[in-house]
Amino acid sequence: MTRGFDAPRQLVFDAHTKPDLIKRWLLGPPGWFVDTEGFDEAWYPGEALNTLVLVEKGGRTTLTQTVRYESREARDAVLKSGMESGVAASYQRLADLLASKPS
Repeated sequence: MTRGFDAPRQLVFDAHTKPDLIKRWLLGPPGWFVDTEGFDEAWYPGEALNTLVLVEKGGRTTLTQTVRYESREARDAVLKSGMESGVAASYQRLADLLASKPS
């Protein structure tokens, strides 16, 4: 997935790596609070490899996230979970957070 943000690369990176910023955008639905992420058991078969690439041009950063699964079935199980809408909501919160921070 690809998403553009009106923020410098370093700020987008910080928002993905600094706990005080992460907790402000990586949440569940309204009214939920998530402070730790982890799985006690797999809800899809196998593992996933996430790659996040940040490219800045003219003060705007393009984020490209690639998730590779070991099989098409594993990928399809994740897509059926409705995860896409949650990711979109989180990235909108990230965009709002970045817009409120000085560059």
